[in-house]
Amino acid sequence: MRYLLDTFFFGYLPLRWRRLLRFLILTPVIFFFIYMLIITQMRFGDILDIISYPWYDDYLGSFIPLLVSPVFSWLLKPFVVKK
Repeated sequence: MRYLLDTFFFGYLPLRWRRLLRFLILTPVIFFFIYMLIITQMRFGDILDIISYPWYDDYLGSFIPLLVSPVFSWLLKPFVVKK
């Protein structure tokens, strides 16, 4: 069972390449869902009210750096730190 999970989740790769590959696969998926959320909002109007709230525009710029910095730190750590 462990071998099967390693095959699907890139467990056979070294840590640095495993993290990089997971990042490269998940990032477009996340952006696709965000894009679809925005397109749905534009097409169907106020069905998704969360985007039309004033706090969305004000705080989105504050949350992005708080999310990007730890992700890049997590991603680059195996490439920089030698054990």
